[in-house]
Amino acid sequence: MNLKAWLPLLICVSLLPSAHAGDQIRYSKVAYVHGSAHSLPESRSSERMGPARLNAASWRELVEGGRFDRLPYKIMKIRVYFDALAWRDSVDLWGDPKHWGSLPELMEKGAATPRDLSAAYYVTLRAMGVPSADMRILLGTVPRLDEADRRVMRPRTLLLVRSGAEVLYIDPLNWTDITTRPPNGFANGLAVNEEGEWMLANRAIHYAWGAASGIGTYLPAWAHAWEESKPLMAWSNG
Repeated sequence: MNLKAWLPLLICVSLLPSAHAGDQIRYSKVAYVHGSAHSLPESRSSERMGPARLNAASWRELVEGGRFDRLPYKIMKIRVYFDALAWRDSVDLWGDPKHWGSLPELMEKGAATPRDLSAAYYVTLRAMGVPSADMRILLGTVPRLDEADRRVMRPRTLLLVRSGAEVLYIDPLNWTDITTRPPNGFANGLAVNEEGEWMLANRAIHYAWGAASGIGTYLPAWAHAWEESKPLMAWSNG
């Protein structure tokens, strides 16, 4: 048997999603990116510093390489690309807990907060052709135990992508799963995209797909991040 002849097919099969826990999709730890197979790490390293490959030229290559892919493949390519970014606290990285890093700023720093990374995913998927009407960045909270074992609510940012009748939750802190439900205990707070904001305040997620209430009203930091990223978007639309 000639294994070389079967290799492209085996690589494609390894990328197919498989059902997991009823409403969860887990993807293979091998992704076909930029013409070669890459092994996906088990988890992101908070100590890993971003290499020089995170720049406008390589980002444009990523966009061109994923523009005609199906949505799951777009997402996995984006995850492989941005895995080089190091996790940093917002105060440590930006000097301001409210700052929302734009994509050019992330490339310059080689680091990001989970909130920054959700926005980077959003901008990149938009450049790959996913409509803004099908995406929301969702800010909320999840329960955690503090040092004294008390239950407290911690901020969490997710990216929502509507795919047909389903809404996919993309969590920067959960590297290999794309789910149709939020993390356990997640409380909806505010949804945003380039067209507006949706105040949810624990309401059902379908309200995020209704009429928006303007942009920048509650999160001028998001409006700033979007405006700073638009020059890259202008290239992708040209």
